[in-house]
Amino acid sequence: MVIPAKAGIHEEARAWIPAFAGMTGSQTHPIRICEMLHLGVLILFLCICGSAAMCDDTLGFKTVTHQPEITDEILHNPGMGLFFMPGVSTHYEVDWFVSLVDIAYQRVGWYQLEPEEGVYKFDEVLDPVFDYWLKRGKRVALRVMSSSMHSREMYVTPKWVFDAGVPGVKLKGLYVPKQIDPAFWNPLYIEKQAPFIRALGKKYNGMEGLEFVDLGCVGEWGESHLMRWSTEDKEKTGYTPLAYTKAYMRFIDLYREAFPDTPLALNCGTSGAGHNDVIVDYAVSKGVWLRQDGLKEGYGREGASRYYHQYFRRVKTLYELCYGYRGMLDRGMTLDKVFKRGLEDPISYMNMNLAGTATLKKFPEVDRAAVRHAARYVGYRLAPVAVEHQDTIHIDKNIAPRLWMNITWRNLGAAPCYEYYAVEIALVDEKGTEVFRTVEMPDKPTTLWMPKEDTDTAFSLVLPQGLKPGVYALKIGLVDPFNEERHLLLPLKHKDEKGCYTIATVTAAPRDEPLPQPAIPGGDFEAQNAIEGWWFAKGLKASLVTDDAPQGKQCLRVEGETGKGWNYGGAPTIPLLPAAEYELSVKMKVLSIDDPKKPPYVKLGLTDAEGKWFTNVGTRRYDTSELGTWQELRGKFVTPATTRGGHFAIEKGGTLPRKVVLLLDDIRLHLLSAP
Repeated sequence: MVIPAKAGIHEEARAWIPAFAGMTGSQTHPIRICEMLHLGVLILFLCICGSAAMCDDTLGFKTVTHQPEITDEILHNPGMGLFFMPGVSTHYEVDWFVSLVDIAYQRVGWYQLEPEEGVYKFDEVLDPVFDYWLKRGKRVALRVMSSSMHSREMYVTPKWVFDAGVPGVKLKGLYVPKQIDPAFWNPLYIEKQAPFIRALGKKYNGMEGLEFVDLGCVGEWGESHLMRWSTEDKEKTGYTPLAYTKAYMRFIDLYREAFPDTPLALNCGTSGAGHNDVIVDYAVSKGVWLRQDGLKEGYGREGASRYYHQYFRRVKTLYELCYGYRGMLDRGMTLDKVFKRGLEDPISYMNMNLAGTATLKKFPEVDRAAVRHAARYVGYRLAPVAVEHQDTIHIDKNIAPRLWMNITWRNLGAAPCYEYYAVEIALVDEKGTEVFRTVEMPDKPTTLWMPKEDTDTAFSLVLPQGLKPGVYALKIGLVDPFNEERHLLLPLKHKDEKGCYTIATVTAAPRDEPLPQPAIPGGDFEAQNAIEGWWFAKGLKASLVTDDAPQGKQCLRVEGETGKGWNYGGAPTIPLLPAAEYELSVKMKVLSIDDPKKPPYVKLGLTDAEGKWFTNVGTRRYDTSELGTWQELRGKFVTPATTRGGHFAIEKGGTLPRKVVLLLDDIRLHLLSAP
């Protein structure tokens, strides 16, 4: 039988549990609250019904759809967020700002970490700052520069590097009259950098809380620029586009080898040096993220933006601001427009290199709101915008109950989620006891839930056989399938201590009449007209025989040579339930077959409400290494929600003509669970 699709109204829940007080939907009915005392604890029962839209003809059972209330909460999820540059200070007191950022980003000169060749100051320079922020729940990131016009030192690359013979050029700094930059493409420079990079990786690779490490060994601020270099400077140090490109590729390799377990990032803006497209593509091939330090109002669609849209499905992308807060105001820019321009690209991170603590403390509300907006939408933001499920869980003494549901997720953020998460679903009874929980991997992985796109995740879940009648809280969440203690934060209310969110109520009630077990017409082959209505491929002879039946009096014998086609034969279509679990079984004996590599099996061709075939489900194949033996073939399957029927067939395993002699008996289709 098929459960008809009907329009109707979901019954409001009459009882509920305390955690869901105040839950609303976009078109919710008023919440009714009553109090009752249970074991001396006050429990609130709420009446909740989200906005509801009943199913149409595409489903074979009545459903209700809820639209959870999406909040504006800022979600501090892994693999995304705002970062900021507190410098080497371990005192940063701007509460409103620090509460919004996720990552403390350190940018230091090479000279600070290796003042003498082979003498490393990681413990003195970096560790205290890292420890300070990690203890405060932040993550950290790092760049080591070989050049910076903002430095107050003559040598950002240590002086001993030049003393060893690396050629350099004299440049003017912003705060000092003279600075010396190395020839970044010189083989000796690469040779001197390599041990430092390896030592840095030995110290910090895979460190918990280290979000990423920039490649900072080429160009101004480590961002590939040669803006202070004259044509003469380049010529006398052996610069060529090829030499520059090869050096950059070598540094990418060195960092990747030193940091196999830590994300890396490369500044990808077009600097005018080297073959930039080659460098960027090579970095992406090594899994290196792309970043650009230069975001501003009206930022162009070429350069980094072009790379971001070209490569964001493979690597993460991030922006840093071109100007600080005062610089933006002096140029007539607003934070709101700058941040919104950045969020038009698929970025996972944004650097809030705005101002010092004194200025941040005086930020006007309009600019604080702009920072909050950036924090809200940078990276991914996965929200269940609609939850459809059957309106009632039907309890049947003969079969297990099932719950069919479809969650429509929308990525409200700027970027994809780059990790695989599973959907967690739970039912909680009126006493707050969890009676069912499952973790299901969505067919479309979370890594492909693109920004501003909707993704449906449909599940047909078998529930405990002894489920009792009552009203249940339906909870959902997104969880790391390898660590089920690790949940993503969702923009929803009613989060429990495990990280799941209540999104609806569902009633479980006894079924009006137990569901009957289905049967394949004539499947036991005992009646003389058992194969009446069956069909067989042209060239085959089908008969009921009494010799060699494994049970009963007779079985089916099929013999001959077919033409082209998929099947040896089959039975009439029978009704099937949607979103239900069945087991199909048969006893088969193959006496001879001309191609043992194409063993037969049996299947059901599933059909929709219009009788149109859309997929097959079947048993395992006959083991032709044991020809002449009776073998029981079995297969379990869950029908899609659009299923209305199915036709039984004996599958050839290919379309070519085939010569065969086989016996069939005891075809059974057993209903195991149903909505």
